[in-house]
Amino acid sequence: MVLAMPSNRNVGRPKQFAEVKTERSALIAELASRYADLWHARGALARVTALLKKDSRDAVGVHSFWASALTSYGRSFGTGKLRSTKGTKILRELVAGHVQMHESIIWRRNQEVAHAVESAFDDAVVGAEIEVDDEVLAFTGGVGLRDLRVFAPPLADVEIIYRHVDVLHARLAGVIKRETATLAREIADASAEGKNVFGPDVSALFRAGAAQLSDALGMTLEVTTHDVSNEMRKSAGRKPTTVSPPAGRMPKSS
Repeated sequence: MVLAMPSNRNVGRPKQFAEVKTERSALIAELASRYADLWHARGALARVTALLKKDSRDAVGVHSFWASALTSYGRSFGTGKLRSTKGTKILRELVAGHVQMHESIIWRRNQEVAHAVESAFDDAVVGAEIEVDDEVLAFTGGVGLRDLRVFAPPLADVEIIYRHVDVLHARLAGVIKRETATLAREIADASAEGKNVFGPDVSALFRAGAAQLSDALGMTLEVTTHDVSNEMRKSAGRKPTTVSPPAGRMPKSS
């Protein structure tokens, strides 16, 4: 996660960003990635809901958004090379009180769109066309095929799942904001002590118009009244250990 602090020296100049790599920033980056998965799941569920409300016959659209929602939701809880067990633990704590709903979504992900081939959601019927005359059945030569797979649950069920994801999404946003506020204080304290915590320049990744997770989280660039800004001013007279390190900013507190 890359942060910056408010500085009068940069008024009117393009904002600069330097990467920050600490144990806390690594956790924040991981949580931000999981947040993006939940954001995608939430958006896909909203589109499924809209299609079902219109009684849409767009089976491909319904199936695509539904499968995408289930996959992204499950991915947000995964562990791996870039995702720690600590991040997974935080997500599982956030679903406390809604474990049954969470497990039902994961079950549908596994059975409906991800792993299972033969399941309750995969079925088809083959029918032979017949004529009945005086209780005698005669085959007419026609064969009918019908796919019985369910592309999404009823609208009411989708709306319940959407509300679950929406609540989880908001809870995770709160955790990220709190961790980010703590990280900003740590950066300010380190700067006040003359320590350099700024890594490579990554300003290009935060160019104007680029979609930022910090925007979605409500973490804007306005100057805040946080005491961190005072700490930055105290150390403003020190010569930095890197060339023109970018000033930092603090997200709005939730």
